[in-house]
Amino acid sequence: MECRTPRIHLAGNLNSTPVQDLLASYANTIAISHQTLARLPIPPFDPTSSLAHAVVLASRAASEHANGGPIWLPTRQADALAHQAALDDAVAKLLSLPTEYRPQSRKVAPPRTRLGRAPSSSEQGELFQ
Repeated sequence: MECRTPRIHLAGNLNSTPVQDLLASYANTIAISHQTLARLPIPPFDPTSSLAHAVVLASRAASEHANGGPIWLPTRQADALAHQAALDDAVAKLLSLPTEYRPQSRKVAPPRTRLGRAPSSSEQGELFQ
């Protein structure tokens, strides 16, 4: 087992829609405290669990996709939503939630530039030509 696998498992759980929705229901909008994170029903990584490994694989796939280029391109957005759906399904199974638990409100936000601003319309327009 790779030493990063438990961390990828945790990141996948935290980035899933089911856990994000639960977190949003009682988290402070300014910061997330360690007490809030302790309340989340995320099981520790179990190297013998196929469900835990499914979360790790979905999380890795989503991470590799996110690092692959501009996410605001329409085809990349569709792929990102598919990766998010796969991660949500894996986490829903791990947490024994219905697998159809996938709120449609989750959207892919355009990435921020190094200055913290969204790309300008001219920067985005160049990509569609």
